[in-house]
Amino acid sequence: MMTKVYEIEHYGCLIDLLGRFDEAMEVVRGMEMEPDEVVWGSFLNGCKMI
Repeated sequence: MMTKVYEIEHYGCLIDLLGRFDEAMEVVRGMEMEPDEVVWGSFLNGCKMI
């Protein structure tokens, strides 16, 4: 069941799914917490596909 309280792993998965720099950066900037290594790793992994 999904909740409205998102954890850091949720944002990491979302960035992985987007795989697009602009949309992924918007997600990172809109997060309610500071991005960690999971988020930045997912972000960089998504950038490899560009």
